[in-house]
Amino acid sequence: MNFRTLLLRSYCAVAVAAAVLALGACRSLPAAGGRPWKMALTMSPSPASSAGDTVFTLKVSDAAGRPVNGGTASLDLAMTSMDMGPNHVVLAPKGNGVYTGSGAFLMSGTWRCTVTFTAGGRTQTESLLEKVR
Repeated sequence: MNFRTLLLRSYCAVAVAAAVLALGACRSLPAAGGRPWKMALTMSPSPASSAGDTVFTLKVSDAAGRPVNGGTASLDLAMTSMDMGPNHVVLAPKGNGVYTGSGAFLMSGTWRCTVTFTAGGRTQTESLLEKVR
């Protein structure tokens, strides 16, 4: 387990425990180091599976916790152990800082999920690792 994964899991457990209970498996991508937004990514089914489509839900808020609307969001999925080719998921705005889309993990293993969010001329990119069964 790398440091970023450990940090993300710890942040979810401590900073958003109530959200984890309400939303299921949460992967929080915290605003830090001058990053403008807090981003929380959920996946359904959870844990992620290669047996069909996964619905990705990204919730974006500013430092004060207000939802960020009017942005564009996407997700790139890349298997860490082999090149599976491009796997790009566009996340559509649903209001109240929520962006959703569906995509597929093509096989079981460890995948890097890279979230890109752009709003107001600023872009933030965060990555996390997901173990897919």
